[in-house]
Amino acid sequence: MRVLLKKPAFLSIVLAAMETFKKECFGFVLGKIDEKGFVIEHSVAMQTAKRKFSSVENVGKREKTILDVCDLFWKSSRVVGDFHSHPHFKTTDLRDMSFPSKADTNGSFEGNVYFIVDIATKKREQRWKVTKDGGISGSLGNFKLKIKAFRAPEDKKLESVKISCPIIYKLNVLKK
Repeated sequence: MRVLLKKPAFLSIVLAAMETFKKECFGFVLGKIDEKGFVIEHSVAMQTAKRKFSSVENVGKREKTILDVCDLFWKSSRVVGDFHSHPHFKTTDLRDMSFPSKADTNGSFEGNVYFIVDIATKKREQRWKVTKDGGISGSLGNFKLKIKAFRAPEDKKLESVKISCPIIYKLNVLKK
């Protein structure tokens, strides 16, 4: 199984994490499921989410408004999961925070895909690449990002899913 992350979705996810840096971001991913896995075409950040440094909470009544509008614009896509960030705002903290927390796992539903964006201020320029664990990472602007995808099987133990994101290679060309 794989996740194909298309350019518009990638851009929205990355910008949401960068915009809210030091606090978490939250949003929905829209797409479809095919024989190879998930195809993520769009993502929509929730501007009204209650953001904290180590958690984010969605405002339920606003969620319905966003989802209804998404249904109007994207007939061939449906909500297939969500994304949020895990920011590193202490420069001494070098842990990989692209893994789901207990709250992330408890809030998961079978059949959905979840993206976690580990974001920190960059120390140096990094080319975009697919990581050994199936995520993607690189730098953009003043930030270093690592994005991983997870799916929820029946037992709610999130398992990693390999990301395919062709736009990252174009970003490397643009940086030269």
